[in-house]
Amino acid sequence: MPQTIYTPLCTISIMLQKRFLAIAIIFAILISISAFAQYETLTGITAESPEYNNYKVCIDSCVQCETGCKENTYRRAAESRNNEEFCNYLPKDEKQPCKERIYMSKAITSKDSAECEKITAENEKNGCLLNVQTEKAIASESESECNTLEANFAESCRQAFNMRMASLKSDESFCDKIPDENLKAMCKSSIAIITETPAPETGQENPTGETSGISKSLIIYGIIILGIIIIAVIAIIIIKRAGGKKPAQAPLMVQQQKFPPLVMQQTAQQDEKK
Repeated sequence: MPQTIYTPLCTISIMLQKRFLAIAIIFAILISISAFAQYETLTGITAESPEYNNYKVCIDSCVQCETGCKENTYRRAAESRNNEEFCNYLPKDEKQPCKERIYMSKAITSKDSAECEKITAENEKNGCLLNVQTEKAIASESESECNTLEANFAESCRQAFNMRMASLKSDESFCDKIPDENLKAMCKSSIAIITETPAPETGQENPTGETSGISKSLIIYGIIILGIIIIAVIAIIIIKRAGGKKPAQAPLMVQQQKFPPLVMQQTAQQDEKK
């Protein structure tokens, strides 16, 4: 029987398609692993907090920035929560300045000068005391609260008090008590702006245009998952098409025709008669 020779191209094609599918799957897995990076547990910060959500967004955008993302998260937590304990997780040269900012914030918020005493830098401490006494004067609507400070700080306290009261009361008479002419002019200009600016209507949309929105990390995850699905669909289509094709056959080998001996004898006799 004549033999049929099959070409190996079909076999090679199927092997390449299988390898392509394997590579596509491995590539998709690697992308998923890099995108769904493991987030570290941050001391004192819950997974549901806004600070932790910002940390995850930071990691998603820069996987190699783990240390920087953690430090930024602790800074924000310290400031937003007014808690100096988070400063302990910052680099050594940043711990004390971070704590002193929190001490000043606490002192101003609570109007407690005792928090100012925790500040080691003299200028920052005096600035903290000035702010505390100014807040006390405004709360009591009495500039006499400024008199507890040293003379130069007391004058700064009174100027700040009159400017703030002028703004709160929309009253230029407070501006007239300011001895510095430049500050007085600035005070009156701010009052003019306040009185001329119409109050916003109720129900007005947020002018900043900020929305809660979908987390960037969710968008990234969605894109990656969509990419994996597309790769899988393409691979399935290629495999189905390859399976529907019959293997290509090489042309039949032409074999030399061999006649039986009897036929050969008859042919020879006919040739002799001729």
